[in-house]
Amino acid sequence: MIKNNSLTPPNISQTQYFLNQTREIQNQLDEFFMVIYLNQDNKLIHKQSIKIPTGIIDIKDIFHPALIYDCYGLVLAHNHPSGQCYPSKKDLIFTKKVKKVGQILGIKIVDHLIVTKDDYFSFLCQSIL
Repeated sequence: MIKNNSLTPPNISQTQYFLNQTREIQNQLDEFFMVIYLNQDNKLIHKQSIKIPTGIIDIKDIFHPALIYDCYGLVLAHNHPSGQCYPSKKDLIFTKKVKKVGQILGIKIVDHLIVTKDDYFSFLCQSIL
């Protein structure tokens, strides 16, 4: 069972739904990035996982499928194999950049989840998005 060390209560049903989609990356020993592509009803229409051994993902790799699938929104997720679920400065900067590109393209960033084996952090629940 994943716990949430957030300070504010999450929208449990939506957050839990997206967390369930990230199960495949939660226990990985390498860092993975996942994008969940959503329609206008926040229903999953596609998802992809990318191994990121360098810790860097190209923003084009996020938005190219979003344009192909005509997505309304995205949920970003990545794991922290270290077990530390709080965002790094790099995570915060990256999320801001992705949000800005999404605004230009008319694609909403619904949440960014950082997941570990036992815990998670939701940018949405922490009012960072």
